Amino acid sequence: MFIKSLVLNNFQCYSGENELTFNKGLNIIIGDNGAGKSKIYDAFYWLRYDKVFDSIRREFTATKTVGHALIADRAKNECAIDESVEACVQMTVETTKQGTPVEYKIIRSFKAKKIGENEWKGDFKSELYIEEFDIINFKPVKDTDYDRILDRLMPENVKPYMWFQGEQVDSLIDFKKSETLIEAINILSNIKEFDIYKAIAATALKAAEDDYQGTQKRFSSDKNKSEEQECLKKQAEEKISRAQKDLENAQAELARVDEAMNTLIDKHEDATKINNLKDKIDSCAKEIKKLEGDLEKKKLDFQVRLFSEKWLLMGFDNVADDFEKRMKHYNDKKQAEKVEKQAAKLANEKIDAFKKASFLPKNIPTTPYLTEMLEKQRCYLCGREAKEGSEAWQTIQSKLQEDQKVEELVQDEVKHYDFSKNYTELASHAGFMKRDILNVDSGINRYRKDIKELKEVIDTKKLKLGELQQEQERLISRSGIQEGESYNIKTEYRNNTADKTKYTSQENNYKRIIERETNAKIATEEKLKGLVTHKNTPEILEKETRKNLMQHFKNIVDNTRERVFLSLIERLEAESNKHFSRMTAENRAISGKIVLVKTGKTYMPKNVDDNGYDISSPNDSNIILIKLAVIMAIISAKKSSDSANLYTFISDSPVSKFSDNYIIGFCRTTAEVYGQSIITSKELLNEGLRTRIINELGDKLGSLTLIEPNIAEEERANRNTLNISIKKLK
Repeated sequence: MFIKSLVLNNFQCYSGENELTFNKGLNIIIGDNGAGKSKIYDAFYWLRYDKVFDSIRREFTATKTVGHALIADRAKNECAIDESVEACVQMTVETTKQGTPVEYKIIRSFKAKKIGENEWKGDFKSELYIEEFDIINFKPVKDTDYDRILDRLMPENVKPYMWFQGEQVDSLIDFKKSETLIEAINILSNIKEFDIYKAIAATALKAAEDDYQGTQKRFSSDKNKSEEQECLKKQAEEKISRAQKDLENAQAELARVDEAMNTLIDKHEDATKINNLKDKIDSCAKEIKKLEGDLEKKKLDFQVRLFSEKWLLMGFDNVADDFEKRMKHYNDKKQAEKVEKQAAKLANEKIDAFKKASFLPKNIPTTPYLTEMLEKQRCYLCGREAKEGSEAWQTIQSKLQEDQKVEELVQDEVKHYDFSKNYTELASHAGFMKRDILNVDSGINRYRKDIKELKEVIDTKKLKLGELQQEQERLISRSGIQEGESYNIKTEYRNNTADKTKYTSQENNYKRIIERETNAKIATEEKLKGLVTHKNTPEILEKETRKNLMQHFKNIVDNTRERVFLSLIERLEAESNKHFSRMTAENRAISGKIVLVKTGKTYMPKNVDDNGYDISSPNDSNIILIKLAVIMAIISAKKSSDSANLYTFISDSPVSKFSDNYIIGFCRTTAEVYGQSIITSKELLNEGLRTRIINELGDKLGSLTLIEPNIAEEERANRNTLNISIKKLK
């Protein structure tokens, strides 16, 4: 079918009526993120399958689950309470019926009633209508014809290869599953006919073998032994059958593991390097942290050493010499003072004689009272008057002078105390101190040298750390492997290696079982044959000949099916490379070619260079292009299939990971492979790229349409006024 137009009425973000028209060739819908590109894909999908994509759950969800979310917010906002609003998608398609052109309208609608603010009522079911154009106007089609018409729009078995979102490519063509290519070839070829022939041949062979075995038993010389051998033969066949199934499972698992290891092998090498670098970085950072701790301790230790190693005395080495000079001066001075003390002693003796002649007690009264007595001219001891100049007054005055003289002598004694012993002891300490002071410079210099060397070691380590980090960043950037992911890759590779050992062992074991039981079966058949009497009777010969013929027939059917399948694989590989070559033609990066390599029961695509060597670490774009090339080849390889012409290829954002040259190659190849295709793209907002597409595709470009919302995505907290404009660029 050829899709002529798509009309969206109040469907999701498309409020009001919005029409897109399409032509044969490549039709591109251009829009920024959040512009509504994916909703157009949803419209196609909803119309055909009654489901839309749930972006949160990442799966297609039925209408009854989505409910009124199908209806545009603007339409719901403008709807009055107790009134209904409808979302509708209508597609007009053109096809042929009995060789005559015919046009259909396929319409799906959903209605809900507003019973309150943000409250809706309805049975949450969509309604499907199909109308056929009959000369003048469209007329309803019988319900019984709906499935037939929808199947002509897009058959369920072909849909995975014709309608998909860009993000579905990995799961869509998953070569880790053994049935991926098998299913595709079965869908798009007549290979299943050979499977029918294989089943017929196997059934015929089994009937011939049973018939021959029954005849052998009738002509057996010992029926008990024949039954015993038949039982052994049946057991051997059952063991062979089980072992063959187990072998197939082991080989399938081995193929999966091999593919996983092939995928991981280059990443594993890079992951190992990243992990080794991480270990070195951690070790280096740990060393730096320890060294910085040692440096901090050394800096704090300086305060202690100022006192413990007498660094505080640096520059005071002349103090000891000066102290010796001062001590000599002190000793000389003390010698002179001894003479003065002798004179003072004589004076004290005279004072003592005077004290003895005095009638007042020693030290009574004290100096303050004596002074007061002179001032008041009265003796406090006898209470009599002592006028100034009288004998009594002079006695008091002499007593006062005597006390003052004693105090002066005491003070003089303290003043002239002999510190020679103390100074001698200090001089001894000063000698040792002088030696320590002379060693201060060398101690501080050693400390400074240690600090400097430690800082140099830290700087060297930091430089090494920076180099390791830069090397790790370059490796991460080149390989696309994040630091945390590298450990998972190593673990996965290690697990796959263990699995490979396990499944290889299982494969060899099941092969040995099959060989052993096959030999046992042959041995029982020989024994059964040996028990037969009259071996050359016509009946025996006829049954044996028939059995042998059925065996040859089965071998021929099996070999023919295998040759046909291999030819399809070869054609698929050739078509894949044709498409891959077109898509990568303008890219200067090494793109290589695709080879389909048999692994177990399935075939895996490999990206190899011209010499057949695997291209290590192909980028994401190459991997996606390989899968897209195989998808296109599945459609185009079988010449008798009209899939490329009968059905429209529809994909949402298939080029989101491509460079400009890859986008050009993909668009050019898509236009060549499919009679009609519809894709969405953000990348073609680039006017230069858009111009290249227009110029290079020429008539193969069916249409170019721009969609733009009236509200920027970051301002859409309220979508009640959201509207999408549709502008035809070509």
